[in-house]
Amino acid sequence: MQSQQTFLDRAFATYLAVIIVSLALSSAAFGQANQGSIAGTVVDQTGALVTNAKLTAKEQSTATTYSAVSSSAGLYRFPNVNIGTYDVTVGAPGFKTVTLTGVVVQVASTVALDVKLSAGAITESVLVSADAPTVQSESADIGSPWLPVQMISCSSGRYSASSSGLRRTPSGISR
Repeated sequence: MQSQQTFLDRAFATYLAVIIVSLALSSAAFGQANQGSIAGTVVDQTGALVTNAKLTAKEQSTATTYSAVSSSAGLYRFPNVNIGTYDVTVGAPGFKTVTLTGVVVQVASTVALDVKLSAGAITESVLVSADAPTVQSESADIGSPWLPVQMISCSSGRYSASSSGLRRTPSGISR
């Protein structure tokens, strides 16, 4: 009787741990399902790096705003940006302010957006209609919007993943 109770306690504890870990992982993955990022370099007309440039990304439909500053290497990054279409404004002392419009952020991808500033008063501005590349070259991440129910279905062993998506397999045997 004692060994049966111990076995049940261990089984319950294991089951509970699996449930907690599964929920934690699925909620973390689901929380990032609607985000991407914008990253790039800020340079002047000669190709020299521009440090401490102030950048603002404003989502066109919700007016959500993100801020960044270019590093000593001229690099900047807007991490964890909600998907949508953005206007990115870049300014630095001694340069004209540049606004790039129509920057599209997609799920789990990084938009490569390099900015070239031209010399001039900070009150002057240049408006550029961005044609952001659809090829994601900033990182090796591959994004795909997976719902938690799809993750649970995959882990149940009744489905297998293929290039065409999920495929139901008989008796959990993958072919």
